[in-house]
Amino acid sequence: MLERLLGELEDFVGACRVKSPPRLDVIKLYLEFMHDKVYKLLRGFWNDNHENLANLHLLRLAHWVNRYSIQLKGYVRDERLQTGVKILLDIYFRNANTELNEAIKNIFSNTHYYELSVAHCTKLPFEFVGLLEKRLKDIEENF
Repeated sequence: MLERLLGELEDFVGACRVKSPPRLDVIKLYLEFMHDKVYKLLRGFWNDNHENLANLHLLRLAHWVNRYSIQLKGYVRDERLQTGVKILLDIYFRNANTELNEAIKNIFSNTHYYELSVAHCTKLPFEFVGLLEKRLKDIEENF
């Protein structure tokens, strides 16, 4: 729903800009009117769902709010949007840090040592790098 809303907003703004002369006044009036509705929708969604949002959904929501904020630039100024993006990203990074710390603890607790002819080594560094690569790949695939 949010992606469709952003697409419609982009289409509307684009259509008003190509008019001769560009209808910046219409864009401003429309965005001022719609922004109040969009903000209430976002606030309601957050209040109803914030406890159940997976970390990936937090990141997607932050990305959407940032894109929406960029669309508003020059027409409507609302610091709450950028504050919201910062809060969402802060929650995302705190959750990701917790998940990563748990994964590292699990790796440490399940590390197997292999005896080599000269010294001992662990597969820990390879597991850690593999875990980071998998996490980054998951994030990239979902954007």
